[in-house]
Amino acid sequence: MEDKDKKQEENIEELGSEEKVNTFRELIVGPDKREIEGQLQGMKELFATMLVENKKDYDNQVNDMRSLFVNVLEENRRVFQMQLQDLYKNLPSLINNSLREQQEDGFILLADQPEHQVTDKNGVDRYSRLDAVKEIIVGGNMRDLKLNLASAQKELLQNYEEDKKKILDMAQEISGMVDEMENRINEQLKALIEEITKNVSEYAQSYANKHTAANKLRDLSQQL
Repeated sequence: MEDKDKKQEENIEELGSEEKVNTFRELIVGPDKREIEGQLQGMKELFATMLVENKKDYDNQVNDMRSLFVNVLEENRRVFQMQLQDLYKNLPSLINNSLREQQEDGFILLADQPEHQVTDKNGVDRYSRLDAVKEIIVGGNMRDLKLNLASAQKELLQNYEEDKKKILDMAQEISGMVDEMENRINEQLKALIEEITKNVSEYAQSYANKHTAANKLRDLSQQL
């Protein structure tokens, strides 16, 4: 080691004033400069890695939320279709039950006057024989069936609106979670950028101090 230092000193003595200053500057500034540059490069690589990882996490969470949202919509659509299918599947049995009850108690339904039925001046229903048979078989119960269908459709529509509201609420909640996550990532990136900027400023200040010291060495060598 001593031989190496001695050899460097001999090499320096053989140089001119300007070359001596440059050599001294390299001896003083060089190692610290390379170390700081290595630290900055490491921070840049860390910064790039964090950006990639945060983007992956963000994309994965958004995809998970999107899949959940689609699954909820699909499940609600499937349930709504099943309810409609059950309603239409039971429709024939409802009609048959209505016809059977009508045949058993048809004489009572003649007193159940429909809104469109014409009455005479004494308020008595006027049925032709064919109309009377139709009224006995399907009249009142068809009106009941229509009411039941209207009620069922109203209930299905109400359930659909409630499910849609739940989905919209969930979408708003998911949107809020995404915004919160995005803000958190932005804060982390901002802090990292500030840290890098601080280190760069410290490096610049350190380099300026070393440069000043090198200039003083040059002035000293010129005086010598």
